[in-house]
Amino acid sequence: MGVARERVYYDRFRVHVTNPGFQTVRSYNIFPDSLTRLEFTLIALQDDKVERATFKRVALLYRLGSGVVKLQGPTWETLETVKSNTSIDVKFILGSNTLSLQVKNATTTATVWLGVVNRLDIK
Repeated sequence: MGVARERVYYDRFRVHVTNPGFQTVRSYNIFPDSLTRLEFTLIALQDDKVERATFKRVALLYRLGSGVVKLQGPTWETLETVKSNTSIDVKFILGSNTLSLQVKNATTTATVWLGVVNRLDIK
């Protein structure tokens, strides 16, 4: 039986998004033969202060061997969504060995996104 190895990561970021479509703002590698818990907290404030939002999401991901990243369960757990405009949004894209976070502004006006990601890995 192998020895389990744990990793704890904390990532803070600030991005200024000028495009109204979905934009990738962060990508995270998911290690082979690992179990990963990710918790994202994001807030967004449009430059003109008209639109704003907050999101909190949690997911459990795993990757068997060199296989693709999979989500444990049918969906991300949504802990919080508060937004002034239904167009502002976040989504997550599972790649073969990565998870990407994408954000979408409410309008064509630039928006500042602040995020905190807590990550726990066990292998």
